[in-house]
Amino acid sequence: MNPNQIPAPEGALICPAVEGAANFFSTSYDPATHLFYVNTLERCAAYTRRATAEWKAGRGYQGGGGRRDPNDRPQKILRAIDINTGKFVWELP
Repeated sequence: MNPNQIPAPEGALICPAVEGAANFFSTSYDPATHLFYVNTLERCAAYTRRATAEWKAGRGYQGGGGRRDPNDRPQKILRAIDINTGKFVWELP
């Protein structure tokens, strides 16, 4: 966990946002180069939490929400990661 990344009643800027990082993009691996390729989305969002009634089976639960930061400039980046070291070998915005 990154420090200071917990939703708060007044909102907390958290990076990456739920649709950010590498959650939804397909990855690839090349055994000849030992590189793992992943497309990432660098994006942040403000997340809030609020007090709610106790959760009950079969009912929705909404303990907070998120909104995009209007000042954030999201960027997609293709990254090659060395599987032996875990380090970025290169990246292409």
